Amino acid sequence: MSGSLLASLMEDRHLGRAHAWLQGSEQISNVAGATTALAFDTALLLLTVGCFVQVRPCLAAADTAPTGGLGQGLREGIAFAWATGRSARA
Repeated sequence: MSGSLLASLMEDRHLGRAHAWLQGSEQISNVAGATTALAFDTALLLLTVGCFVQVRPCLAAADTAPTGGLGQGLREGIAFAWATGRSARA
């Protein structure tokens, strides 16, 4: 589209140079856009890493953790969900 518009606006003797300028400016804008997106992604990654560094595990929770293993924890969770669901429907 822009090529056909450019051809109708420029004289034939200047058309080659005009195409070169148009394509060059498109390439520069693509690189600038990619650079901006990469810089934004990098800033968000650093922010995320900063948030994870601030997270500290709660050691008190380890003392109260169930000792029955994964199977027992799953059974207890399913039983709780089942009981809660039944009482909500009643």
